[in-house]
Amino acid sequence: MSTPEINERTAAWHERITTPPRVLFQEGFVATWHKHTLFSLVSVSVLALVAVAGIWWFGLRKTPDPVDPNADNRSMAQTDPSDIAKQLQADEEQWARIQEEGQRQEEIALAKYRLLCVRQSADRAKDAIDVCRDEAAEWAEDMKDFETASIDWTEPSNRALLERVDMLLSLDTPDVMAVDDLLDRHKTLVAPLQRAEASGEAAPVSGDLESSIEELASTAREMKTLLQRHRAMLASIVGSAMTSTEENMPAPLVALETYRAELAEEQQERIDGQLAEAREESEATLLEVEQQAQAALAEAKREAAKTMSRIEVEQTAAEAKRAEELRKVAAAEAQLAADREKLEREFKMDLPKIKHYLQAFLTPDNHHPLKGVTIEKVPYPYSHLESEGALNETEKGLERFGHIASREAGKRPRGPIADMYNIRIEHLSESQREAIVVAQQLIRTYGLLMVEKKMLLP
Repeated sequence: MSTPEINERTAAWHERITTPPRVLFQEGFVATWHKHTLFSLVSVSVLALVAVAGIWWFGLRKTPDPVDPNADNRSMAQTDPSDIAKQLQADEEQWARIQEEGQRQEEIALAKYRLLCVRQSADRAKDAIDVCRDEAAEWAEDMKDFETASIDWTEPSNRALLERVDMLLSLDTPDVMAVDDLLDRHKTLVAPLQRAEASGEAAPVSGDLESSIEELASTAREMKTLLQRHRAMLASIVGSAMTSTEENMPAPLVALETYRAELAEEQQERIDGQLAEAREESEATLLEVEQQAQAALAEAKREAAKTMSRIEVEQTAAEAKRAEELRKVAAAEAQLAADREKLEREFKMDLPKIKHYLQAFLTPDNHHPLKGVTIEKVPYPYSHLESEGALNETEKGLERFGHIASREAGKRPRGPIADMYNIRIEHLSESQREAIVVAQQLIRTYGLLMVEKKMLLP
């Protein structure tokens, strides 16, 4: 390497290390910090990165002598060129390590914040379950007090409340055991969080875990609301009932069974009385009533038979429709499989042509149209071609496709695509235009398949 080349690279290196690393803050940390509102967590990682970068920056920066502006040039001339090249390479490797460490610190901070959010959700779920358990315990106590309450259920005004008691007891009211089941589910869900907190590592938290915790909290709140409603209904019944000073009052459940038996007996007595009156009035009338009843019964049976027949017909039609739908789904799946097999077969046949015409997109390179220069060499992203309109079957789409392939694909080889610098599509020769048309059609046909095969980025 000649001395002028060494001087030129050294000057470029000196300019780079004396420029503050603003890009790292703007694109790496500050943008993520504002996006997730993580000041309390990410700021620690940012400050650590700034400290390391600052030490490196000020340790390497060389301030020229203000008295002699040519001091740097003489110093470079006296330095061994191979030493300067090695120093440049070492500086670049050091800067890459700093960037990698900053990214790692950012990921750790985000994972810790995520873990903290899920932990808070778990604590809120535990609080909701505890409140629900208190309500369940209070409900159990209320029922015990209700069973031993001095209420005279033989009192006519209290007997009207027995129907409300019957309705309340028929409802599904959560008990302490049901709430304990929620506690067991909560312990199972928070076990991974506890292990992560005990280890001190920023373990990733799945979205399923957070949604399960939120669902558990919602269930606890619904159970608490149901318990409060049932307790209010019981309190209303007790508050409306007239108490008695007598001892050995019947329990509510016993009084309720007695009430039901009395209602059934009264109903039977009314039916028997009606039948007796009918017999006394006229045997003929009774016979007519019986005949009408039998006719009504026969008509009901006929209607029921018609209904059952209609239901069977509708069920048969529904089953046939479902079978047809299943057949269509199976046919569609078979067609998709056949189309896929055909596409794979045609892709293999066109693979040499694809590799020839699409070198500007398939060849891995450090240039990314959205991210700029990348460390890893990657193929061109398919989605960028779509968003730029380069896959549209129009003159403008062909022209955009050709410009991207020849001018915006980085150092990737163009292959048969002509250089379209300041050239419109209509100014190309027939063969040049045909090369662009073929290349565009290949990506339109096999683009998504090449993304699956990782020949193109998504």
